Amino acid sequence: MFVHKKTFFYMALFILSTPVLLSASPGDAGSEGPFAFGVEARAVSLGRAYTGIAEDASVVYWNPAGLAYLEQKEIASLYTPLYDRTDYGFLSFVYPVSKFETIGIGLMGITVRDIPKTDEYDNRIGEFYDLQLQLLLGYSRVWWNNLAAGINLKLYHHMLDTYNGTGFGLDAGVYYDAGDFLPGLTAGLKFTNALPPRVTLISEPDVYPLNVRLGAAYQYTLDRAGDHKLMLTLEG
Repeated sequence: MFVHKKTFFYMALFILSTPVLLSASPGDAGSEGPFAFGVEARAVSLGRAYTGIAEDASVVYWNPAGLAYLEQKEIASLYTPLYDRTDYGFLSFVYPVSKFETIGIGLMGITVRDIPKTDEYDNRIGEFYDLQLQLLLGYSRVWWNNLAAGINLKLYHHMLDTYNGTGFGLDAGVYYDAGDFLPGLTAGLKFTNALPPRVTLISEPDVYPLNVRLGAAYQYTLDRAGDHKLMLTLEG
């Protein structure tokens, strides 16, 4: 049975989204990689300040430690055209295996289609595409006093015209629910690329650098039924 969540009314009173990054060297694939856009419409609308929130199956991307707080099977998905001939998509599924443990899987991709291909004289000889895929395999467990820890094993694959490369990496995170003394308060810490993928298309590998995000969220219920909530998020 999949969860159909009630409609929430969310207002972000304050959002601070300043990732703490290691400086990029010439071989780095940017500061965050091609999938920094995020997933799930609500999370993106909150400025990607979602490390301290675990409410749906998109948590496998935002913070794998939050998986342990999902109590039922869930699916999350996203598709959006980013710009001309560019498509971005995400699909995930989570499955609680016990009261304290949950596993999840996520697949995301970005495709640029119909890129003109030319010869050495700048004559158009065809078209090619750029496809980047990322597979996430997540595991989380509540270890002590509402404190959960989790990891993502991830496979990254890049295809550009006739070139392709594959790399493996790891994300890690912790998640805390302070409901015992302050209901509605949660916090999370995520290390994206704790083990960075290294992907080689031609000769020099692209390496995705470590990205550290610390976030917290507070939700206040506006009615007895719990249909409407006010959410405050803070992340850096």
